[in-house]
Amino acid sequence: MKADDIFHQISKAFNLSKEPNHTKEAYISALKLYNEGKLNEQYHITLAWIAYRYLKENYKSIGSKEARKVLALYTKLQTTRPSLLHSVFLYLAINIKKTYSDFLFTSFLKIWGFGNFRIEDWAPSVYEGQSYPSCVQKVINIYWDECKSMPNITIPEEFVSLLEEATRKYPRDFNIKRYLAIALTRQGKKDEAIELYRELLINDNRYYIWHELGKLLNDTALRKSALCMALKQQKKEDFLGAIHLELAEILIEEKVHGQALVDLNKYEQTYNANKWPLSATYYRLRNLIPQNTNPGTRSRQWLEEETKTIQTFVFMKLPNKIFLLTEMFKNKDGKTRYKLVCYDKSSIIVKPAQIPDTDAMPGCFYRVFYDNTNKWIQPMRIEKTEKEALNEEWNKTIKTVRGNITVKSKPDGKQFGFVHKCYVGGHLLKDIKNGTKVEVLAWNESNRSHALTLTIV
Repeated sequence: MKADDIFHQISKAFNLSKEPNHTKEAYISALKLYNEGKLNEQYHITLAWIAYRYLKENYKSIGSKEARKVLALYTKLQTTRPSLLHSVFLYLAINIKKTYSDFLFTSFLKIWGFGNFRIEDWAPSVYEGQSYPSCVQKVINIYWDECKSMPNITIPEEFVSLLEEATRKYPRDFNIKRYLAIALTRQGKKDEAIELYRELLINDNRYYIWHELGKLLNDTALRKSALCMALKQQKKEDFLGAIHLELAEILIEEKVHGQALVDLNKYEQTYNANKWPLSATYYRLRNLIPQNTNPGTRSRQWLEEETKTIQTFVFMKLPNKIFLLTEMFKNKDGKTRYKLVCYDKSSIIVKPAQIPDTDAMPGCFYRVFYDNTNKWIQPMRIEKTEKEALNEEWNKTIKTVRGNITVKSKPDGKQFGFVHKCYVGGHLLKDIKNGTKVEVLAWNESNRSHALTLTIV
């Protein structure tokens, strides 16, 4: 066949492929030329576009085998990579995977090439004002889901590199950062994985992340604390079987058999209720519990105490300051809020639930671990601390003043007071009478100080 005839036929097929319902006819015509060896490399891109239009129009109806054959044909063609053409075949592969579960997306992506994404493929798509995951994010999620169904698969280094770049591009994408942590764990890079889990937990308190972090820790106290944190965060027992068994094993090693029995009983009750078989691990641990052991009491307070170790471990790399609780008040919605101030006079307002202290009151000090990436302090964790732990800046900033208070009233009826030369604002004077002996914590200012907290003594 002459060159002009080949050009005419492939051009005719290319134009025909642009017409709806004629893509199959165009593809068959072009494929015949290719199989006969009549299409050299200069026509490969033309054949690829014909194949793309055929596959896009028909992949849902032609079946998995035919769809995979078209994709396989494309991978053999000599085309520019990266390119728009290369990317649109990847988009098709995503849709084919969603349609046909037997299509191995991991194998296709290896041939397609982990490094062949265009700049546009990294950009989130926008439709009617809503932002949606980018092509890269979709690819990573599909690839990872397929890896989960094949637990023995080796995660290639190229995919790990893609995950690393994606975490930089999408710092708020929880799933991608978690995938990278798991991939690094499988590679034996435990320290790097632990740092990623720290970042995840600072911003997202999911129970299974505490569990996954705990598995990486060699320190038994930290592992135990992480398991307790997982129990604290997840209320549905159906998800906690493995966690109960792991915690029970640690508690048995510590000879805290009553608490271990709590976990074994919860595991047994849940599995029996769901008619799930009890594991060999459960029976082994049950046999390690001394006879006549009574279950302990699993209180919220017990969990709070046990989780302090892992929380400190996770949050200790965050910036932190000591704050003083100065005021407990009702906001405009009638909800209780606490005001905390720092020695530099910065202040934050927090909810009572953010402070793990049932005895919270004005005058208590708290170490606040925070994130200030948005130029304001966002508390991530709050721990009670003692006055003895105050740093030099705090000790220079405050002083304690004792004496009998002098209460005065303004013309509008609002009250204020003094203890020696220390000014006391009206918000501290509820039910305080003139002459009452009090102790105040006050800003240590040279000419005039004002009270932060007030206590009757």
